[in-house]
Amino acid sequence: MTSQEKKVRKKQMKKAVKSVKTVKDVLVIARYVVKATGYVVYRVRSSNGVDEYCTTLDASGKATGCTCPSIKPCYHMTGCEALEAQRRAANTASTANADAERRRTAPLQGVNRNGGFRLLK
Repeated sequence: MTSQEKKVRKKQMKKAVKSVKTVKDVLVIARYVVKATGYVVYRVRSSNGVDEYCTTLDASGKATGCTCPSIKPCYHMTGCEALEAQRRAANTASTANADAERRRTAPLQGVNRNGGFRLLK
């Protein structure tokens, strides 16, 4: 290997090491919604189990800030984004199921009490 190839290989290894991150679970204490703006604020516990931080997500579910002292984006932000995405997906699925059930069980429009149809004008 030439010295140039060694330098390139070393850079590739550094990038690979940087891209591998340990995944930490985020313990959510509370979730607040600001209805006027659509922002969501998660109150989360730190990894030491003592401190609490607030992580803010905008209306689209993207994390905009966290009160922890680490370099941003922190694991609180990425974890809360993932939680919010799961929550929205579950809510969308349940809403679709409820809509389908409502359409299935809804009475027909224009049905008389005696079971016959009215003439529509």
